[in-house]
Amino acid sequence: MADDGLWEQHLPAFQAFLAVCSQWNVVGVGMGGVIYIGLDYSAASVSLDRAGIETSPSIWRDLQDIEQGALEGLNRRHS
Repeated sequence: MADDGLWEQHLPAFQAFLAVCSQWNVVGVGMGGVIYIGLDYSAASVSLDRAGIETSPSIWRDLQDIEQGALEGLNRRHS
């Protein structure tokens, strides 16, 4: 996996994020914009279960780290 910039130990968390990356809580703001609040953990749990992805506490923490980075990027374009 070295060719694509993803370290092997991060693959499980990345795969988990891909399974839940459409499950955002958002708040509407003027002119049709949104602010991303964070993942809807209830919906994310269902998505992970349906994808057959088991998460350990370590993978969950890594997933939350990815979530924080994504939030910064998603909300930066709205500021």
